[in-house]
Order: sequence, then structure tokens, then C-alpha cells
Amino acid sequence: MSFVTLPASLTRMMQQVQVPFVDTFRALRGVTPQEIGLLLKSITAKRRPKRVPSVNSDFYDILAELSPEERAIQQKIRSYMEEKIRPIANSFWERGEFPHEIVPGFARLIAETL
Repeated sequence: MSFVTLPASLTRMMQQVQVPFVDTFRALRGVTPQEIGLLLKSITAKRRPKRVPSVNSDFYDILAELSPEERAIQQKIRSYMEEKIRPIANSFWERGEFPHEIVPGFARLIAETL
């Protein structure tokens, strides 16, 4: 009876998930070395987090009607909302509270913009 030497990466993977060796060997009995290689490649592949695509809520294409100055204003407000409001919005929403501390900064932004 000859013994099979498993790749070190497969051995490490089995130890991480705490699968008994005998059960793993039985499960892999009909698996080819190429299939094991593909499995290891898919498990160890670096995955980039997927970013949710932005929502196009401009149903009437109003953005196309804005002048360059109005677009600059729109972009300035959008940037402010992305930087200051987006990071805190969900936590306040979940607690059912309003972040009153954002009012002065938003008022300054509007005063500078208009």
C-alpha cells in the first residue's frame, strides 16, 4: 500500500477548518490532482470587495440641463454628502435619530454655494 503525500497548502487548509484527515481522504478519493489544484487556486485567490454600482436617480436627465456653474455646485454638495453624511447615515437611521451636529456644516456649505 502506497501513501499519498498531500500538498502542504491542502494540509494547512484541512487544519484550519479542523476536518479529520481520514474523512477528507475519503471525500477526495475520486478527485484528480488537477481538480485539487483548481480547488486550491479558487480558495486562495485574492478577492477584491465588489463595490455596489451607483444608482442613477436622475430619471429625467436634469443633470444634462445644468450649466457648468450649476454642475460645480451639484458636485460640491455631492462630495460633501459622500464625505460627511454617508459614513454616519446608516447608524443614525438604525437608531431612529437625527444627527443635529451636521446642521452647521451643511448650512455653511449652502451659504458658500448659493
